[in-house]
Parts: sequence; C-alpha cells; structure tokens
Amino acid sequence: RNQIISSTGSNGFLTKLTAGVASGTIAACAGCPFELIKVRMQGKSYSYSNPLSAVVDIVRTDGTFGLWRGLVPYVVRGALLTGTQLGVYDQSKTAVKEYLHLEDGVVAQVSAAMMSGLVTTTVTQPVDMVKTRMMNYKDLYQGPLDCLRKIVRSEGLKGLYKGWVPNYARLGPHTLLTLTVYEQLRSFVGWNNL
Repeated sequence: RNQIISSTGSNGFLTKLTAGVASGTIAACAGCPFELIKVRMQGKSYSYSNPLSAVVDIVRTDGTFGLWRGLVPYVVRGALLTGTQLGVYDQSKTAVKEYLHLEDGVVAQVSAAMMSGLVTTTVTQPVDMVKTRMMNYKDLYQGPLDCLRKIVRSEGLKGLYKGWVPNYARLGPHTLLTLTVYEQLRSFVGWNNL
C-alpha cells in the first residue's frame, strides 16, 4: 500500500510525473512547428499547397518565431500528456497488481495502460482544444487564457471537451500499445529493474 501512495524516491509518483513532464515539455518545444503546420493544413483557414509552402508563408508573415505560435498551450499539453500518461500508468499498474493480485504481466499492463489512456485524454483535452483554436485562428485570441475564456463563455465547459471521443480513439490505443509493447520489450531484454 505504501508503494502505491508513495510520492517520493526514485520509484515515487512525483519522480515519474516529473520525468514525464520534462520529456513532454522538451518534445513539445521541438515539435511545435510541425504541429502548427499540421493543424493549419488540416483546417479551413489556410490553404498551403505543401508543408514547405506553409513554412515559407509563416516565416514571411509572422517571422521565424511564428513557427512556434501556440507554443504555450502545446507545451502545457505535452507536459500534461506525457506526465499523466507515465505517472498514471505506473501507479495504476501498482494498484492493479496489489488490489487484484495480478502478476506484472500483460493483463496488468493492459489494464493500467487503458486507465492511463482514459485519464490522459480527459486531462489533456481542454488544453488540446485551446492549442488547436490558437493555431487555427491566430488573430482571434490574445493568448491561451483569452482563448480558454472565450471557449467557455461561448460553448460552456463542455466546449473544452469537443472531440474527446476521437481523441481517445487515437490516444487510448496509442497509450495501450506503446506502454504494453515497451514493457514486453523491456522484459524480453532483461531490463525489468529499470
């Protein structure tokens, strides 16, 4: 029981959460220009013929730093997603093993990964909505908080969760497969103690 609620030490929840937050933040900073181009090419507000034309247009109109438009919500999303995904997975796996008396195998790993996918999708959906709106409608919002306020004011709190089902349909299987395959490969090569 103490291991489940422990929040410190090398195996503690806060350590895992912090590692996930740090890796998610770094990845989001590096990936923001690609996310911006993807979001704009998928939306209706921009008509880029290819990713290179998007880069050229963004740099021409907004400068080089324009490629990082929406960085704040994207970093928050990346930090929340990876931190929640890894932290909840490991805590869920510990709880499943202790309370359901399961061995650390595929059943425990799949159960924990499913819980992690649900929690991660629910935690990140509002930030994902703000990020997407800011990237698609650059002149409509003065910043992430302004965007959040406008969404809630015009659509209510449920407006922040538009697209939750398709987001989970993408993130749920991704979380399940990534974490379960990772665990199985780690076991296969004898890295169980990492």
